[in-house]
Amino acid sequence: MAANVSFRWLEILENDFDKAFVDLDLLLGEIDPEQYELTCDGRQKMTALSAAFAQLWHKAQTIFQYNVKLEVSIQFSCSGNYIYFNWWDKFSLFFFIIYSITNF
Repeated sequence: MAANVSFRWLEILENDFDKAFVDLDLLLGEIDPEQYELTCDGRQKMTALSAAFAQLWHKAQTIFQYNVKLEVSIQFSCSGNYIYFNWWDKFSLFFFIIYSITNF
C-alpha cells in the first residue's frame, strides 16, 4: 500500500530535518560572542522554522492516515473489487483533504 511508503517518507524527512537543524545550531554556536545578536536572531528563526515544520509534519501525518482509511473503505465497500484511481483523482482528493484540514 502507498501508506507504508508515505509514512516511511515522513520518517526520513523528519530525520533529515533534525540533522540539518542540529548542524545549523552548531554553526550558530561557532559565531563570535561579540555577535551575540546575530546568534540570538538566528536561533529565534530556527525556533519559528521548527514550529512550522512540526505543523507541516502533523498535517501530512493526518493526510496519510486519512488516505489509509479511504483506501481501506474503497477496497471493502465495493464488494471486494478494488477500484483504481488515476493520478488526477488522487490529486483532487489530496487537495480536498488539505482544504478540509485547514478550514475547520
